[in-house]
Amino acid sequence: MKIWLTILFLFWFKIYAGAQSLDEYQRTQDQIHTFYLYNFTRYFVWPTPPEQTFVIGVMGEHSIVKELTTMANTRTVGGKPISIRIYQNPQEIDPECHIVFIPHENSYWLSEILSVTRERPSLIVSSKPGLGQFGSLLNFVAERGKIIFEINEEAIKSRQLKFIQQLKAIGHIL
Repeated sequence: MKIWLTILFLFWFKIYAGAQSLDEYQRTQDQIHTFYLYNFTRYFVWPTPPEQTFVIGVMGEHSIVKELTTMANTRTVGGKPISIRIYQNPQEIDPECHIVFIPHENSYWLSEILSVTRERPSLIVSSKPGLGQFGSLLNFVAERGKIIFEINEEAIKSRQLKFIQQLKAIGHIL
């Protein structure tokens, strides 16, 4: 009986410990993505600067919203406050949204988001391998245990966005 209780305890402990490490991994990934998203504001020039606030949208409910909100409470873009918005579908994306982040789980919305925002200078950032080749302007990917990003230069130019050439030194051009 003691052996079975010990085995059961170890089994549940392993599940709990694994869940903790998955949560920590997700939080770390969210922090890295948030760091990059904020720093992208320094590398890009929008045709018209934000009038009231700089808007970063997230497609769907995602844990990154917490990290983005924390960042937005302490940072500005060009002296303007940052507003974080959650969109449940692409039609909700505000015309004044500067950056749209598409979490991996919601990558199926990419083509519709690109269509809805086609005439807007919105920086579309995704996080699923291959989406840079399908029109995402910037795409996070994992490479040798690190998060890097792909740059779709043609898609960026089509949005009337300009970026500082130093971005090419830290990202990978497609």
